Amino acid sequence: MKFEGLPASASQVTPVPMAYVTSLLPQITDLAELKVTLHVMYLVTQKKTWPRGVTLAELKQDRTLQKSLSAAGRDAQMELQQGLALAVKRGILLQSTVKTDNGVQELFLVNTQSGREAAARISSGSQTSADEKTPLKTAEKSNQDIFSLYEDNFGLLTPMIAEQLKDMESTYPNGWIVEAFKVASTRNKRSLGTVGYLLKRWEREGKNDGESTGHTAAETDWERYIQKSQQRNAADR
Repeated sequence: MKFEGLPASASQVTPVPMAYVTSLLPQITDLAELKVTLHVMYLVTQKKTWPRGVTLAELKQDRTLQKSLSAAGRDAQMELQQGLALAVKRGILLQSTVKTDNGVQELFLVNTQSGREAAARISSGSQTSADEKTPLKTAEKSNQDIFSLYEDNFGLLTPMIAEQLKDMESTYPNGWIVEAFKVASTRNKRSLGTVGYLLKRWEREGKNDGESTGHTAAETDWERYIQKSQQRNAADR
């Protein structure tokens, strides 16, 4: 069946690291490895908790992936195991073992900086549950790497987002950035636009000792902006 094209409302995208396209994609010859890798990247972007990885059980139960892997009469489970093994061997994915309420689970993470840090923590035993939920994953020190902060909470980096983060890092104190990420995460407004909005508001209205003099007003104003935007979109339909 011929694909009719993406709908006009297709605004959600799955970030794919540039290095994957330029360096790794030319090396991949196995279709299962390609499908599994791209699907893991997609699933990781949907995760809102730490660690941002996907268990083998989740992959086995994912209907879209199973349908994709069973194309042309192939055995989906065998294709999954082969794709994962090749991706781990190539270094695209990292494999860890975690303990959950359902027993020991195999966890697969994308081999990014935050993925490597998560794998190291899991290996050291500091993370014991794949179901641990935190509103924001931050380091104990206030100078957490801004790129890891983004990947841990919002998704995979793209070159454009990386440039925006660099500009943000050179403009605002790190403590402000961490708190802005925390506010955006807690209020389920996980986007760089929300973080930038809060930082600009704090810059205008002032912020002392981690508490913004306009913090509450900023959040309230942001909620009003979202409501008005939703009302305008509804009126245009």
